[in-house]
Amino acid sequence: MGQALIETFAEYLAADWTERLATAWVEAYDVIAGAMMAGADNPADHLEPELTFYEWIDLYGEESPKVRNAIATLTHFHYGESTA
Repeated sequence: MGQALIETFAEYLAADWTERLATAWVEAYDVIAGAMMAGADNPADHLEPELTFYEWIDLYGEESPKVRNAIATLTHFHYGESTA
């Protein structure tokens, strides 16, 4: 797959594709692929504990209008509004 990605970049970028750029992409791909393979071999070593929906809202919902709107639209939960 890595070879196909590099060949696609080379074809698409044509004259803008340089040896330096190719080397950088190959190195980046190798790092990313290595991390993904390590994660596949030992997922517990690479994953943080999952957040509950409410923990996630507490972390991200208040700060992001986009997230708040998405949550309100999808769940009818309006962050910071009491139902009592």
